[in-house]
Amino acid sequence: MFKSYKVSTDRTPAWRECAIGTLLISVGQPYHEGEKFAATVEWAARHFKCLHVLVADTLQRHNGPIKYGEDGKNWYARNRGALDECGKPITVSYWDEWRAKPEYPGTEEQFRGAARPGSLLDSALRHDAEAFVARQVRAGGSGSMERSVCYLIEELAVITLQARELPAPNARIYPGAELECFRVVTRRLVEDAPLGLERQYHTTINLKRRGNGFNYDRPTQRLAAATL
Repeated sequence: MFKSYKVSTDRTPAWRECAIGTLLISVGQPYHEGEKFAATVEWAARHFKCLHVLVADTLQRHNGPIKYGEDGKNWYARNRGALDECGKPITVSYWDEWRAKPEYPGTEEQFRGAARPGSLLDSALRHDAEAFVARQVRAGGSGSMERSVCYLIEELAVITLQARELPAPNARIYPGAELECFRVVTRRLVEDAPLGLERQYHTTINLKRRGNGFNYDRPTQRLAAATL
């Protein structure tokens, strides 16, 4: 089937060392729907032996009320065709499955402890949260530093658990730059942070329209899985 988009990964080349790719899904974002998502799956299937789809659905509750689980299941129903056609083994998990694991509360609490006021992780979290709030204000909306930081800590904890369960190194695929809070933890600059993220390599993809040089989707900064 003709695809209107192609994928490039010029900024993060070390994904080639990974056999497994995780598609981190921001439910509600246009780059994880339709032909954009199909192009992402097509690219990933060509380069990885198997894929895991991590659906960040209930994480979005930090942005307002949602019906738990419904958005994620609806997303899968809309987009499963691209996954079914890719020809590679695929597993799918939803956000609350990871939050229900017995290791989750301790992992989240450990991140909160590592983010004590004045720490490197606290500074990184606030850097990422401030960038999001500023974008929301420029767009005519409003943002909350407190909710944004909670969002990020939860994302750190869930993705840490997910990264631990896959053989290392594995790639985390997303159309946006790595957040600062993920960067400092992955590079083990935060001594008291839980281990796990160092096993996973953030892979920034860019979605480009075929037939011209215009880069249609090239976010320079994001806030967690959904750019909130």
